[in-house]
Amino acid sequence: MKDLSIYIIDDEQTHADYTKLLVDSLNYPTEIYLSALEFLKNYDSLHPSVVISDVIMPDLTGLELLDKMKDWEYLPSVVFLTGFANVSMVKKALKQGAYDFVEKPIDAESFIKILHNAIEHASNQYQQYSELLELNRKIGLLTEREKQIFDLLLSGVTNKEIESQLFISKRTIETHRLNILHKFDAANLTELMSQFIKHNKAI
Repeated sequence: MKDLSIYIIDDEQTHADYTKLLVDSLNYPTEIYLSALEFLKNYDSLHPSVVISDVIMPDLTGLELLDKMKDWEYLPSVVFLTGFANVSMVKKALKQGAYDFVEKPIDAESFIKILHNAIEHASNQYQQYSELLELNRKIGLLTEREKQIFDLLLSGVTNKEIESQLFISKRTIETHRLNILHKFDAANLTELMSQFIKHNKAI
């Protein structure tokens, strides 16, 4: 993915430089941050990304960083580097959304393989995130009445029941339905609903 970026977070400059040397072979824009706080201040979530972070750092540890990131709408693929990993730490990080762990000293070949997978994962996650943003944008185009009607349609309510609940005619419902389909670029109601089911989203 052309617009993907890779971020390296390590408080040891020499370690960060070595990691970047390996990452540069992948030909993606790469930035180094010597602290997790510095990364948080500068991170741009408007494109897919992979974060390669040390675990033990003075200002904010890798796990503390991940804890701050876990509720983001788009979570980058986070790969941790550590020479002090234990089962408990790994389980906690993976549960919080980390993509993988790499033990130091780094084995270049296996590290690059992990990064290739992390990049693919980041791209897929970002695609879903972008689709969700677009879905939210389209929802914002609906009028209040259209939202009411779509919510009822999504719940399986028939046109006749909508007429009764909203006190509007069948023709009015059909007009709103066509407007809704147009705003979501959907050919029919099934196609429209599939957009929401895919992202497990309700209006």
